[in-house]
Amino acid sequence: YLIQTPTGVLYFVYVDQDSDVVFIKSSNGGLSWTLPTLIFTGTATALSVWYDRWSNISAGLIHCAYSDAGIDDTLYRTIDTESSEALSTQTTIFLGASTAAGGQLSITRARGGNVYCRTCIDAGAEGGFFRLPNANVPNGAWDAARTINEALATQDQMILLPGWAADNQDIMAFFWDASADEIRR
Repeated sequence: YLIQTPTGVLYFVYVDQDSDVVFIKSSNGGLSWTLPTLIFTGTATALSVWYDRWSNISAGLIHCAYSDAGIDDTLYRTIDTESSEALSTQTTIFLGASTAAGGQLSITRARGGNVYCRTCIDAGAEGGFFRLPNANVPNGAWDAARTINEALATQDQMILLPGWAADNQDIMAFFWDASADEIRR
């Protein structure tokens, strides 16, 4: 994931060859990059990133959700681009039991400030849809799962985006149902 701040600083957040979540930074348009900064050490199998300004929020948090096959959980942490890349405390979105092939992960922040995450760590058997209330961002507790996980095929995917309706806590979810060969909102 590549993020550009209003001042032109680039952040690249990714899973490295050791399955750790890291970021690098460039202040000169990508001509040179810093050494990697560690966000998470483990066995990351999925990563999703959202930047506050993509939701029209005048703040500089990069929200990182990642699934770890070593402990079978989905975890969350932020990078504060406006405060020397300070990392928030790592919190748990979802406590899982097993990670298998397939699955999905998407994170977004509503225009009103709530953070939402859709996680599925093993193709439909474990996961859910979770909310981190604005008052709890970035170090607080996530709500319990808001929906029951639907039975998903290994290739099914869901992408979350902020909504643009009158309620600024609305979000949109685009679901690609691979078995039905269709995309739904």
